[in-house]
Amino acid sequence: LELSPSLSLSFPSRKITRHIASRCTLASSSGRAAVTASHTRVSFSSHRANQIGKKSNSPPDSRTSLDTVQRALRSTRIDKNNSLRTMTSATANDENVVIGPTDTNELKSQPTHSLSPPPEVSIDHKKFESFYEVLAISIDRTKVSKTTKILRGYTLEERGVQDVVIDEEDNRKRLVLLKRECVGDGAKAVVGFLPEEVRKKLEEEVGVSLEGSSEGIVKEHRIKLDYKYHTAEYVLKELLPDGMETPSAFEQVGHVAHVNLREEFLPYKYTIAKIIADKNPRIRTVVNKVGAIDSMFRVPNWELLYGEPDLKATVKQHGYSFEVDFGKVYWNSRLETEHKRLVDVAFKRGEVIVDAMAGVGPFVVPAVKSKGCRVYASDLNPDCFEMMQKNVKLNKMEDSVKLYNLDARAFIKSLLTPVRKNNGPEETWMQNISAYEEELKKFREKTANEGNDEKETDTKKIEKKRKRLEEKSVPKPKWSTTLIAGEDANTPPSGATFDHIIMNLPATAVEFLDCLKHSFDRATWSNRKLPTVHAYAFRPPGHTDQDVISRAEGHLGCPIKNAKVHEVRDVAPNKAMVCVSFQITEEQAFAP
Repeated sequence: LELSPSLSLSFPSRKITRHIASRCTLASSSGRAAVTASHTRVSFSSHRANQIGKKSNSPPDSRTSLDTVQRALRSTRIDKNNSLRTMTSATANDENVVIGPTDTNELKSQPTHSLSPPPEVSIDHKKFESFYEVLAISIDRTKVSKTTKILRGYTLEERGVQDVVIDEEDNRKRLVLLKRECVGDGAKAVVGFLPEEVRKKLEEEVGVSLEGSSEGIVKEHRIKLDYKYHTAEYVLKELLPDGMETPSAFEQVGHVAHVNLREEFLPYKYTIAKIIADKNPRIRTVVNKVGAIDSMFRVPNWELLYGEPDLKATVKQHGYSFEVDFGKVYWNSRLETEHKRLVDVAFKRGEVIVDAMAGVGPFVVPAVKSKGCRVYASDLNPDCFEMMQKNVKLNKMEDSVKLYNLDARAFIKSLLTPVRKNNGPEETWMQNISAYEEELKKFREKTANEGNDEKETDTKKIEKKRKRLEEKSVPKPKWSTTLIAGEDANTPPSGATFDHIIMNLPATAVEFLDCLKHSFDRATWSNRKLPTVHAYAFRPPGHTDQDVISRAEGHLGCPIKNAKVHEVRDVAPNKAMVCVSFQITEEQAFAP
């Protein structure tokens, strides 16, 4: 729900209106909220802008009422007969059930792909054949290196064309091709093209004289350009209708290329895909984004345009490997720079990170591998969760990560729930490490003189053997399997403390900030630095960084101090993806 001075919500029937209204507390001193059942509408009038940051003992204002309505909507499903169900009682596979107040904006649990074999496309390669002739100097094959060094700057320099080829008249010789600018009658043209000092060096160092009789030294060579030589842009210009611009942008994920073709290109989509694959040897599959993203987990709908219907790929980022199923999860290779920026600039070695919308782990893996961080990570998409588990194992970092398949709010709230009787996870971990270090110290003292009479003199081998013995005798505790008393490994631990919270879902991330307000326990966080939030959002055309911060403040329900907005990338004309970073304050964290 976007907050505005006057907000209306329409529902398909009176009984739905009454149901929503019955779940909301609509008392307000600073604004007014009323249910008008006769018009099947819930109307709100609010002065929220004047109330942000003000403490009051009065009843909840209209912001609270709006939050309550949001929660009511999120916890309600409406079937196509306008029957109400709570989300817990509705099954995910029920085709009659949709999320939201109407059945017109239906969200699917999974994207709809069209991966049937595409038609074969045949391109007439002869259309792209052309020829031109250049002058060349014939030399002994043993003198190629010296000759090309002397002629540097004068030989043919064209993409995809070699400047030294076999002399077809004598395979013991090679032809050094000269630039196209060298035109004319054989040796005379070459003499006029090459400076005198270059010609003199050729004669003295290579034994090639261009003066006088140069028969058999200067020759003509015919060059053939074909389909393989030409760029994708050139081929598309030749094949698409005159005046139509060429679609050149695509993103590559492993062997998969995906495009987002505009309507005017759709009649030629299979040809475009064929050319993309032809000009990029690593690409075996080309897909096109179809329609708006309408799946719950923001995965696009793909249409297969070329090649194999295989959307599983392994990609590299930051030098680390990620397994991605492009048909089930969201992945954007263009965000690699942002992943690196946040990890390198914001995180310090050994910090604890909470990634609430972790995807397949593009922040998780570099945070652990490059900064030695420990990470709580969760994603609501079960496919993301499964692939994140694989990527953690693939990069050998299981000991430093705790993974969950939860809604971001539930995940964060669970971590912030106070521990009443036992130590929190951080205290438990530090106690385990302290006990381990003490035990290791005793073991080293006990075994200090063992093995000194061995004949082994290689210090590296001795150290390696000692380390193996230590690891076997005194195993180091694993953070990922360290549990506090009563903790379930599948549930985020209560009483967790951490340094950063990442919310990487630009379409809706700032809406989850409401789960932070007054959710921190004073006892747990006493004498601890409160975490820094990194929430991603879109900045629409005409909006400023301050507008983005104000939107975040509206969802958090508190003023945000010292916020920094970093522009990540442009996603459309005048629309950018940004990262809003700010440290949680005591006023935001703790209830009055």
